Amino acid sequence: MNAPSFFVALDLEATSPDPKEAKILELAAQDSQGRTFHRYLATNKPLSKDHEAFRITQIPFEEYEREKVPPERALQEFLDFLGGRALLGHNLLRYDLPLLERTLGEVELSLPPTVTPALDTLRLAHLVFPIPKDGLAGYRLGDLYHYLTQEELEGAHRAATDVGATWRILEALSQVQIPPGVAQAWVELGLLEGQLFFPSGGAETEEVASQRVKDLLQAPARVERLHSQGRPMPSLEELLQDRTLLPTRRPAQEEMLRLVDEALRGGKRVCLEAPTGTGKTKGYLYPALGLGERVWIATHTKVLQAQLLDELKGLARAGYAVSATLVKSPRDTLCPEALLELFLDARKSKDEELRAAVGVLIHYAALGESDLEALPAYWHFSRGFREVREHVGTNPRRCRPVCPFFQTCAYQKLLAHRKGAQILVTNQAYLLAHFLREEPLDAPEEEEAEPKTPPDPHLVVDEAHHLEDVATEALTCVLNHEELTHKLNRLAHSSRKAVFLGTAAA
Repeated sequence: MNAPSFFVALDLEATSPDPKEAKILELAAQDSQGRTFHRYLATNKPLSKDHEAFRITQIPFEEYEREKVPPERALQEFLDFLGGRALLGHNLLRYDLPLLERTLGEVELSLPPTVTPALDTLRLAHLVFPIPKDGLAGYRLGDLYHYLTQEELEGAHRAATDVGATWRILEALSQVQIPPGVAQAWVELGLLEGQLFFPSGGAETEEVASQRVKDLLQAPARVERLHSQGRPMPSLEELLQDRTLLPTRRPAQEEMLRLVDEALRGGKRVCLEAPTGTGKTKGYLYPALGLGERVWIATHTKVLQAQLLDELKGLARAGYAVSATLVKSPRDTLCPEALLELFLDARKSKDEELRAAVGVLIHYAALGESDLEALPAYWHFSRGFREVREHVGTNPRRCRPVCPFFQTCAYQKLLAHRKGAQILVTNQAYLLAHFLREEPLDAPEEEEAEPKTPPDPHLVVDEAHHLEDVATEALTCVLNHEELTHKLNRLAHSSRKAVFLGTAAA
């Protein structure tokens, strides 16, 4: 693909962020030779000077009123400028292109067939940077422009400025070094982005493509383990007297420390309500560490889990012995074997969103990443990614030593870290779903399931007032396609006759 001559950069400014209802106010385009196109489009119903769109887009109202033309005229002139070239834009696929196509249809015009495939620098950036780089504030046009050019984007949100910035971002992104083999995998998936990095690529045999991706997915997963040698946590009385770890005296916190310590050591149950500012994280964490035995700590939100882990890291840096790990649902951890299988199927799929989701996960895994929840929000709002995620989350039933990824996958490393950790940080939903759900009646299936940690006598539940709502959600059984098929097959094999009825959607 000869990218510079093949594309025309497009940017629209409109009355709404929703492409289904927005009206185009400004249209700008620029080709690789620097030739530009710009028009203001009149709306069916005239807009007032104080309309919010002028504040957001920074379009001068007087200039707009003076230069606006009927939309059918502006769009026909744009199509003449575009010719047979394809479109380039930032957030093109989710906003500009749907809005442009709808507006063209309203005046009985349409884009030429050669416009597709279109190249979206927002999706390209998310493929190239599956996780934000240090210094990259986000994936907005201005953020990418600043990170890639080390310059501020002056006049952002004006269409004429943004099309020029889009070209510079495309040029810079196409120079980023990505792991060998990733671009070839993108080409195999039929993604236009792959041709920017591997322009001579062609279709490979399934065996060659499979081996290439398999090599990428065998990159050892990076799984954080919080384990430090150091001095033991002081006893409760030493803690309160020395005050190195508790420099500010808080009577409510001291009372909480004593009650939690007594409950953990005496095998008692205690329910505490602590006012804001008490310092309750330290109030239960320090006694748990000082106990020296295995303790589960279940929080309600990811923010609280992160806060707790930061507290543990701070203790490790201060020279205390800390052994802790985060325990999550295996569904949130990428299974390389499932992704490899999906890659082979996706090569034949007509669903571009699904193929793009597979493409980013291949790059993500090649970088040693595995946490499906940690991917940027762009992917979680993608229908294709949500569908893919149902297939690639780890299913412990398929884990076995002969799996080609058994030694390098994140899930096996997480299991190993869990076995040696004293503090197990998790969320309430996982705690309930993992330990309180009734045991399956068929033992053979249970033997294949995720190995359960023996029940520990020590448990701390933070933000426990959320438990009722969390329990309702966590103990509701939801099966993905693989698990449903597995259970139906087992049921059918255990019955002399089996008939399954359902709607077409099911």
